[in-house]
Amino acid sequence: LFPYKKQYTDGAAHLSCDARHSFIAIDQGNYLITCRHFDNSCKVYNLATGIVMKHLYFHQAMVVAVCGPKDRSSFYSGAIDGVVAKWNLKPLPTGNPYVEWHSCDHQNPVVSLDMSQDLDLVISASTDGYISERIASTGKLLRIMKLALHYNDIEYTLSQVRLSPKGYIVVLAKSKLSRAEIPDYLLVYSIKGEKIKEKKAKGKLNCLIVDDDGYQIITAGNEGLLSRYDLLTLKSRNMLKDMDEKT
Repeated sequence: LFPYKKQYTDGAAHLSCDARHSFIAIDQGNYLITCRHFDNSCKVYNLATGIVMKHLYFHQAMVVAVCGPKDRSSFYSGAIDGVVAKWNLKPLPTGNPYVEWHSCDHQNPVVSLDMSQDLDLVISASTDGYISERIASTGKLLRIMKLALHYNDIEYTLSQVRLSPKGYIVVLAKSKLSRAEIPDYLLVYSIKGEKIKEKKAKGKLNCLIVDDDGYQIITAGNEGLLSRYDLLTLKSRNMLKDMDEKT
């Protein structure tokens, strides 16, 4: 169901997988919307039958991330073409979802996006360190900010972004050099672009989640390492390590 590549070549872009936003369930779990398909579409699956009900075409390059509000009345897609689109899902299951608005804020591939229904905000991030913030319902642009991602003379790129309902943006940054000894970084910003905190991660991280309370971060990394952090201080709360599992 989920064709996926670790690297895509669009110019010299290197994209990491935002696995948490590779698919979303809608209509009380009856249908699944997936991305990372090589025909540049999003697909709607009937989970009871496993059959593809719809192919949603809009982007000119592969869609790499999808997300949506809790009511699943709509969803957002971000693609290698640098475009973010909002889809109206209300015509499902009989009708065809359609694009309500789209933005072209990024000159480089989008790697991650997230939204908060509480804040009515959707954010998207591209490989060159830009984060765009738009009003989720209308698509109005609020701001675009550029992150300076250099540590110890090593250039980093945005890998994943998460939006806290309390008004914070959490960023996972990875080195462009694929070496195990080079750490990842966690960064926290306000939605106005003010840096709150940064922290060198323990090992390589593969997944980043902001808890529903908006003040906790959960990460999953290599060698089965799960960690929980306070969002505002990035202090570790607890850790669970299972050496028999790879995350």
